[in-house]
Amino acid sequence: MTVTIPLDSIVWDPKTYPRATWNEATVDRYADAISGGDVMPPVVLEQGTNRLLDGMHRWRAHRQLGLAEIAVEYHAVPTDIPPKLYAASLSTRHGDRLIGKDAAAVACEIVQAEPDYSMQTIAKMLGVSRQTVGNYVRHLTERRREVRRVKAMLLSEIGWSNPQIGELLHVTHPTVAADLKEMSGLASLSEDVLREALEGVPPECAEVAERIREERIFSSWNDDERHLLKRLR
Repeated sequence: MTVTIPLDSIVWDPKTYPRATWNEATVDRYADAISGGDVMPPVVLEQGTNRLLDGMHRWRAHRQLGLAEIAVEYHAVPTDIPPKLYAASLSTRHGDRLIGKDAAAVACEIVQAEPDYSMQTIAKMLGVSRQTVGNYVRHLTERRREVRRVKAMLLSEIGWSNPQIGELLHVTHPTVAADLKEMSGLASLSEDVLREALEGVPPECAEVAERIREERIFSSWNDDERHLLKRLR
C-alpha cells in the first residue's frame, strides 16, 4: 500500500545503502521529470524504522525541489536477509540499476560478516548467477581456506588428531587431511595469515608459529650466515 509521508520522516542509514555513491545526474533528471508533472514510483522504507531501502535518487530529487511530502511503501525485511542485501535486491529491478562493483561490494560485505551465508541467496537477491557471486568473493573464500589450512597445520603440530581438528574447524576428516597435505610447504605462508590462524586455537600453537617464523628467516639466509648461526649455537 502506498502512503504519503513528510519528506523529513525518512531515515537514511548508509549501512543499508547498497551503492558507493548516488548519481547526481539521475537526481537532476528525476527532479526535472517531477517538475514536468511525472509521478515517480514510491520509495521503499523499512517497516518500523523508516529506513530508506530503495529510492535514494527519487528522495533526493524531492529534496532538491523543496517538496514537503513523498509517496512511500513499507517493506518488512525478512529476518534471514541482511537489510543491505534486501535493499540491493530492490535496486536490481528498476531505475538506476545497481552496477557490478556495488553488487560485488555488497556480496563481499555479507560474506565477511557471515562466512557461511548462502551464496545462492546472495545471487538470487542481486539478480546474478551463483558463479558471479563466487567470483565476487573468491579472494575472501580463498583467504578463509588458507587460514583454515594453517590452523589445521598448527593443531596437527601440537598433537591433535584429524577428527579433533575437523571438529574445531567444522570440516570433514578428508578435508583436514587434504589441508595438511597442502601445507607441506611453508614458503608462501604470509605473516598476516599466520597471525589470523592463531585466533581461536590453543596457546601452544603460538610456539609452533614462532618456530615457523624462525625457520623461515633461517631459510632465507645464505650459507655463510647459516654457518655462523650454527657456530654461535
